[in-house]
Amino acid sequence: WKKVMRILGSNWDYIATDVTDPVLGGNGERMTFAFDKRKVQFQNIAGEIVLPTKMLISKVEAEIDEDDFVAGKQFRRTPFIASFQSGWFKFDICTVHIYYGTNSGKKLKERIQEIGAIAEYLSDRADVNLEEDRALILLGDFNIISPTHRTMQALLKHKFKVPEALRRKTNVLGTHYYDQIAFKTRKGILGFIDNEKNAGVFKLFRNTFTKSQEADYITAMSKTTAFNGTKYNGNFTKYYRDWKTYQLSDHNPLWVRLKVNESDAYLRRMME
Repeated sequence: WKKVMRILGSNWDYIATDVTDPVLGGNGERMTFAFDKRKVQFQNIAGEIVLPTKMLISKVEAEIDEDDFVAGKQFRRTPFIASFQSGWFKFDICTVHIYYGTNSGKKLKERIQEIGAIAEYLSDRADVNLEEDRALILLGDFNIISPTHRTMQALLKHKFKVPEALRRKTNVLGTHYYDQIAFKTRKGILGFIDNEKNAGVFKLFRNTFTKSQEADYITAMSKTTAFNGTKYNGNFTKYYRDWKTYQLSDHNPLWVRLKVNESDAYLRRMME
């Protein structure tokens, strides 16, 4: 990551969380925001979302000595939120990596609960933000199964909006709708034009680690333990499909163009 930042140059900066403890199911990963300081200013406020007791995941309630006892879980990977400003536009942005579990049963239920919990928690915060002329953006890997599935409904029922242009399969294999960018805003603070010219999925491997470049990486691949294991058994082509995702990602990035120059509306509100 530090090599990437050096390539981007001194105009770029980032803020990251501590490593999530693998015991919690976080795979030792970090949540990170990278930003161009020429366009965006970090407002020195950042934190990880901790749910209040009443919103805990897989909550269990019991009565002990006439006091309510509540046991439950926080997020497997704690969502990360930070405050930024770009010109007149002020916004909080929260990134998540929702628990995957399985596609059915209790683990799917926990996944849906995590999505619903972060959407409900931030929906209330977004309402407060809007009174202060701030927008709230919620994004990341939600492990959404499909646009019509309960996983998506858990996000949308709290009045977040996802552009139709982003409701697409986002993993590299083109089989799942995992990632989303969601907004809760109003006209005059933040807007987006919902078409394919202003939002979409960037296909990573159309321009890097392409099929024609496979031979360039044979030496690097041959040095790995996995390549020589039973799964690939020395098959470079088969291994290349997986290996390149370890170099970048097995998810394609999402992008969206936002309308943020609402200075006239902002000044009118200040004069009311």
